[in-house]
Amino acid sequence: MFAGIKEVQTIRLYGISTHNLILLTIFIVVVGVCTVNYGPKVAELVTNPEDLLLAVQNYGHWGALIFIGIQIFQIVVPPIPGKVVQLAGGYIFGPWLGTLYLLLGALVGSLLSFYAARLIGFPLVRAFVSPKNFERLSEVMERSETDFVVFLAFLIPAFPKDLLTYVAGLTPISGLRFVVLGLAGRLPALFVSVAIGNNLRQGNYGQVVLILVVASLVLLVTFLNRKWILRYLGKSEIESVSSSE
Repeated sequence: MFAGIKEVQTIRLYGISTHNLILLTIFIVVVGVCTVNYGPKVAELVTNPEDLLLAVQNYGHWGALIFIGIQIFQIVVPPIPGKVVQLAGGYIFGPWLGTLYLLLGALVGSLLSFYAARLIGFPLVRAFVSPKNFERLSEVMERSETDFVVFLAFLIPAFPKDLLTYVAGLTPISGLRFVVLGLAGRLPALFVSVAIGNNLRQGNYGQVVLILVVASLVLLVTFLNRKWILRYLGKSEIESVSSSE
């Protein structure tokens, strides 16, 4: 499915047209301005669900759109952790609307990242992905011959999913196909986080503990089988980085 990735990379690794340089500059400036001006406030809000709840309520019907925008922002800027946003989604909107808004944000954010990388090329990917991770994530895409591998990459914990989206933009895979597979892989962990956030607001701490125990068992099984999983994905070791789940 990803035949030809090396050829695509070769074209984008060397040089950048004036048009793409302008697009790269605009993208970096916009992301940089948003990060500097809104990043600290967003981080403060999502780590304090009560404050975020009040902020969302103050904007009425626009509050949901603002929350979706926060989810898009943390997808496009990989170093921003997504777990706290997911917990906040469940805390504010409940399990169903919280999951829906988070998936919509992930859909838009992933498409933006994917097509920004495809349009601008390697210079943009290099701004977010270290050379070591780029090489290893490229191997994952290169050796991914089934849709299940893409799904698995997004399913396993601690995998740099948002970085993989940027790298995937350099490959021939359909953007919508890749993003849909990614959303399917994100969904289980996302729903767990939303459920925890919802139960925290309702004071169901026993449910929170139960969910955490089950999630910990899943993480343990994943950890014990990590060598097989990573070998299946086409690498011996991928750096675990802080990224949205």
